[in-house]
Amino acid sequence: MADVTPFTVHLPDSLLEEIKIKLRYARLDDGMGEVEWNDLEIGHESLKQLVEYWRDEYDWRKYEAFLNTFHHFKTPVSVQGFEDIDLHFLHHRSSRKDAVPLLFVHGWPGSFFEALKIIPLLTEPGDSTKQAFHVVAPSLPGYGFSSYSKKRGFALKQHAECFAGLMKKLGYEKYVCQGGDWGSSIVRYMALNFPESVQAIHINMFLALPPDHLKEKPKSEYSEQEQKNMERTEWFATNERGYQRIQETKPVTLGYAFHDSPVALLAWFVGKLHAWTDRYPWTPDELIHWVLIHYQGSPSAAMQIYKEAAAVLNENPNSMLGRYIKQPVGGSVFPKELWISPREWMEENCNIKFWRQHSSGGHFAAWERPQELVDDVAEFYARDGPVFGS
Repeated sequence: MADVTPFTVHLPDSLLEEIKIKLRYARLDDGMGEVEWNDLEIGHESLKQLVEYWRDEYDWRKYEAFLNTFHHFKTPVSVQGFEDIDLHFLHHRSSRKDAVPLLFVHGWPGSFFEALKIIPLLTEPGDSTKQAFHVVAPSLPGYGFSSYSKKRGFALKQHAECFAGLMKKLGYEKYVCQGGDWGSSIVRYMALNFPESVQAIHINMFLALPPDHLKEKPKSEYSEQEQKNMERTEWFATNERGYQRIQETKPVTLGYAFHDSPVALLAWFVGKLHAWTDRYPWTPDELIHWVLIHYQGSPSAAMQIYKEAAAVLNENPNSMLGRYIKQPVGGSVFPKELWISPREWMEENCNIKFWRQHSSGGHFAAWERPQELVDDVAEFYARDGPVFGS
């Protein structure tokens, strides 16, 4: 594996200085008067304070040093019909001989950062009776330090092929997966298209269409928790999906604004990070970390997945939602997730073998509730569990 090379995170001094200059001369719009936080958007004063903190106090180099305590690599990965993707990934092997190879796949507006809290818990669990894992956590193509294809059509199928190629290159002939947001769809495609390698998948976002025999089922016949989950999905579909329509139709136009203005990207991200979590106490540093990893790359490339994957939610029998996953599928349901289809809907397309409803937590489970997610994954993939025990 001569072409798998260690990678050190280092943003150019010139970029960090450019950001400071842009923040110094940022034009902050208060034309509507004082508007404070609501469920969906950041208030003027809160955004102003964040901009000032980023400008005057934020220290990327300190966080960069922390990032480099993890094992980073880059390697070219081939995808049929496209140029090679220069893929960035974290790779941490457990000291345990019984460790299971696990691919962790993030989504938008996340990054490989989402794996940072769970890698130590997965690779070296404090409880020796819990399953351990060798963890591979790539940056999606176009995210972080991974390149993106210059050709159109690089959709979820190609993401799945890219990551399957990475795991094969690393010597993992058989492995399991975990994914949230776009990662949940990508690992489903991996299970469908690479069944000889993907032994099982675990997800924490649940996209499904109601099967014909359940389309007329009254909402009142679902459990109280299922009704709450469906209400959360309805809330997201009604109040929060405007960003999705813009990103799947105008990713390049929007990307130019984000690529040029750190304030624009900060405002776009912060409302979502708050609205999509379950009262998670984001610090100013965390918010800026998450924004900066996108700003330093190509925001347009990171959003292009919305345009290329728009067919995921249609009823095309060739799409993800029209094909059945035979391998065991596990699910961790957090109440502030964005899409939470009922289990019986999911069972039409997935061989559900594990399903746990949590009482708190939101869209970024690995960041908000790392221990709960890891405990579920370890139980699902335990040697005597529903995947390997059978």
